[in-house]
Amino acid sequence: MVILKQLPFIDTLASMQEIVALDTLANLKKHLAALHSWVPSGYRKADYVMVLHAMFLTDPIRLVDALPVKEQKTIVSLLGMKANEYLTWPLKEDEELVMQTLHLVISYEDGKRWRLYMPDCIRQELVRAYNARLMDLFRRM
Repeated sequence: MVILKQLPFIDTLASMQEIVALDTLANLKKHLAALHSWVPSGYRKADYVMVLHAMFLTDPIRLVDALPVKEQKTIVSLLGMKANEYLTWPLKEDEELVMQTLHLVISYEDGKRWRLYMPDCIRQELVRAYNARLMDLFRRM
């Protein structure tokens, strides 16, 4: 989970690799656990970063499918927004959103609400994957 310390959010992130590299090893392990995946115990943070980046590039929709329905709808809304636009989500004590755990959004704590931003690199990869899935469905018809 990547949380901004101050605003504005300036999107300079080029890949999922850069996003997960900003987080702690403990949170990267949570990311894998949320996807029911594992890596060898001898892996270091850099190894986790590479694995998570490769998983995202291979099947980005798997991350969205792992979200609760309400969060999936939020991700779809964020796909149509620009990098500096955000959605708000109520902030509850000790609650971490699955989309935060899976590094699909960058968060900012604004009082009693989260501001959720989606980096362009995540948005572009998800849009590409959804378009590919849609084209595959059309070919099957």
